[in-house]
Amino acid sequence: MGVRPYRSGDDIRTIHWRASARHEDELMVRLAEPVSHGGAVVMLDHRAIAHAGTGATGSLETAVRLAASITVHLLAAEHQVRLTAHSGTVLAAGRDIQDDVLAALAVVEPDTRTMTASSIAGIGLIVAVLAALDAPTARLLMAARLRGTTAIAFLLDTATWAGTPRSGSPDRSTDPSAGALLQSAGWRVVPVRRGDDVAQAWSRACQAGAPVSGLPPRPAPIPVVS
Repeated sequence: MGVRPYRSGDDIRTIHWRASARHEDELMVRLAEPVSHGGAVVMLDHRAIAHAGTGATGSLETAVRLAASITVHLLAAEHQVRLTAHSGTVLAAGRDIQDDVLAALAVVEPDTRTMTASSIAGIGLIVAVLAALDAPTARLLMAARLRGTTAIAFLLDTATWAGTPRSGSPDRSTDPSAGALLQSAGWRVVPVRRGDDVAQAWSRACQAGAPVSGLPPRPAPIPVVS
């Protein structure tokens, strides 16, 4: 436990009398111990087949910004975070990892691998940033979530990024039943459309059910990471 000199306005109950006795004419107060709110998994879905649009205006760019901002927010709230890709690859893990998170996300590219259960393996809090989702992939995520785990899915409505599809191009829109399947299994599903505010999306997730452990029910806007 650490101590520091007393400052005007400090709660008198925090005064450390033994430490104060060792400092002539100076009161010392106890420093608050850091609080850990447990583990969190943030999963970024960057499947090439699931995203629409290209470059800075594509859905993948929004997904990366959303994953970065949420991860930074959870780290600031003293969560130990594991940032994963849809394939199960761990991009960064730990507590003091903001630089690692931003470095890893800065080089994310569309990926041809499929979704795996290991991408959300963990207990505590799961936040999945998902692109176009079909029913089989939704069922995989349903089965992978452990009982008692708080699970939030930010489901990008990739059709709002797609524009007018070319003839013969793949359908990169979410199966309407996929979100309903996740909700039926206890996930909080937050639709995200092109142009939506990242902080407001997180607020909607927190207000969709019981407060998320370690975070206020009405959180301040999370930082938007470019």
